Amino acid sequence: MWVPPQHVFYKDVFQPLGADLEKATGGRVKFSFLAKAVAAPQGTADAMRDGLADISLIIHGFTPARFPLTKLAEIALLSDSSETLSVAYHRVYEKHFTSANEHKGLKVLAMFTLTPTQIMTKSKPVRSLADLRGTKLRVAGGISADVAGALGSADRDLLEAIRTTSADVERAWLAEAKARGADGAKALADLREEIRRAAR
Repeated sequence: MWVPPQHVFYKDVFQPLGADLEKATGGRVKFSFLAKAVAAPQGTADAMRDGLADISLIIHGFTPARFPLTKLAEIALLSDSSETLSVAYHRVYEKHFTSANEHKGLKVLAMFTLTPTQIMTKSKPVRSLADLRGTKLRVAGGISADVAGALGSADRDLLEAIRTTSADVERAWLAEAKARGADGAKALADLREEIRRAAR
């Protein structure tokens, strides 16, 4: 795992999953969490395919050209609930996308989305697309980067830095965006209060 032990995916997803699998298999399957990731986030799929890790988390946006069908879940206004969208996304993936074999050599256990994102700025109100022109936004890639690029809002150097980040990803991105003088960010709604504190 490339996320730190305090991350929700580590402590609330993978640790309980490991415990459940050990129990269900009578101890025949054991989870071992490595002290260090076997690959940077963008190399996780290859590391698993090559047998360096048995299970991990893939962020498709880190390698956008490799998993183009996964951009479907990033389309704006599909849902205001990550749970609802995740269930729908997984069903669409199983019914329509498995035949495309984008995850060749891997077994996909679940497809899911995160909390819907919002555009947040430190001072400039955004009431229309025109308000975004020339605004320097931190975006994570995928459709967000495509849209921001079309609007002239994406910081391309920052996008490259984001693709190589391997620490506590979302917070590191926000710190980097602030350090580069970004006017705002497209970020998880859950981080709204943290972003407000950081902007002060």
